[in-house]
Amino acid sequence: MSKPKLNLFGPRVALVEINDDVEGSIELPQNRAKIHSLGKVTHVGDGRTFKTGLTADTHSLEKEDIFLKINDIVIFQLPPMMVASMTYQIGDKGYLFIHQADCIARLSNTKAAIENLEILGHFVLASRKRTRVTTGGILLPDVVEDFNDDMNHFHAIQVGGLVNKCKVGDKLILDRTRANKISLTGDEYFYVDQNAIHGVIEDEG
Repeated sequence: MSKPKLNLFGPRVALVEINDDVEGSIELPQNRAKIHSLGKVTHVGDGRTFKTGLTADTHSLEKEDIFLKINDIVIFQLPPMMVASMTYQIGDKGYLFIHQADCIARLSNTKAAIENLEILGHFVLASRKRTRVTTGGILLPDVVEDFNDDMNHFHAIQVGGLVNKCKVGDKLILDRTRANKISLTGDEYFYVDQNAIHGVIEDEG
């Protein structure tokens, strides 16, 4: 069946899930609050939104840049109820309609590898350096197997186009409970919304 003709409003996209079409493995966080999955973009919106003025009968037309394009392979996150309410059967396929801000990252091809992954929007991709603290407060390198998870440090390795709190290479002060693990064919990374980043640690000069 040919792709249906759809006109989407605002910064929204349509996806079809493609979890079985990726080479290698992608392990995404799963819990009751959020569903994480892979999809291919089939349609994109016009970016136009209406902003309400000071009174209910006034508004202005604004346009948001669309950073996704048709055929992009994306990792997205959504509450389960939203997935259920925004999935439509059209012809022989199910299409999920989401805001582009719910897309965490994009893959340049179907191979699950860090060199093919681009973090998007307001998200930051980080690596974790495991460290250990002695009773005297001395940091031991991460070759020590008996480490304290609470002392893990996260370093930004990619930042989305809408991130303004940090840059690549920064050591992050963040809410560790909101650092979500992504495994790409065995390699471990973490993504976090920039709103969960509370500062950076600067090296003393």
